[in-house]
Amino acid sequence: MFKSLTGLKYLFTEEMVGGSQAQYLGKLYSSQVKFLYGGALIGLIIGSIAILGNVDTYENFVFQRASAVNLIVLFYAAVLSEGVFRPLSIKLKTCDIKE
Repeated sequence: MFKSLTGLKYLFTEEMVGGSQAQYLGKLYSSQVKFLYGGALIGLIIGSIAILGNVDTYENFVFQRASAVNLIVLFYAAVLSEGVFRPLSIKLKTCDIKE
């Protein structure tokens, strides 16, 4: 976790020298993209079950508002993974590998 947090500084650097650490961080960030989407999907399923179990389906307006709040989990996962982790993993995979 600490390597992942300290590796966020590479998002804003221009000059990078790769190596085994860069390859490791690239794999780490690409796996975090998968974990973010997987966690968002699980949260979406649990939220949908909670909504369908507690909201009266005859009130369509309440159901739509609850579903919109449920989609926030997926939105945040997409913003974080596509805005931070995927660019970092691509940048670390394509940097000059010098050991």
